[in-house]
Amino acid sequence: GAHDYVVHSLHAERSGDVGYDTGAYNVTLRNRVVEGNYLVGVKRIDGRWKIVAHASVANPAEKP
Repeated sequence: GAHDYVVHSLHAERSGDVGYDTGAYNVTLRNRVVEGNYLVGVKRIDGRWKIVAHASVANPAEKP
């Protein structure tokens, strides 16, 4: 499993009851680090912010 997970928010916005956050992440595994980008969509439901959509794409692995 993952040993360390780091998220770097690059841009977030909100309008009314919806918002989004986009940025970069890296996950440290036993023998490698996976880096990529993400997008999270949120919506205020019953007064609480809930994640309603999430997408992440890992960067291509570097060739040795």
